[in-house]
Amino acid sequence: MPTREQLKKVSESYFQGLRDKNFPAIPFSDDIIFRAPLTPGGSGNPIKGKKDLFEKWWRPLEPALDGAEIKKY
Repeated sequence: MPTREQLKKVSESYFQGLRDKNFPAIPFSDDIIFRAPLTPGGSGNPIKGKKDLFEKWWRPLEPALDGAEIKKY
């Protein structure tokens, strides 16, 4: 079981990566299963794998971020 310090470190890395729009810095598992209402196919059709998460979720967000660049996977 992770320690409190480990959870804090992962959480900080996650949110800093989001703030910086730095996808590689976000501690996603290579085997992530991502469900969200706004994903292609909705939450009933999860995105599987870190590479697909980047291609199907993060990359399409870029135009909505007013020119902000998302660092490549």
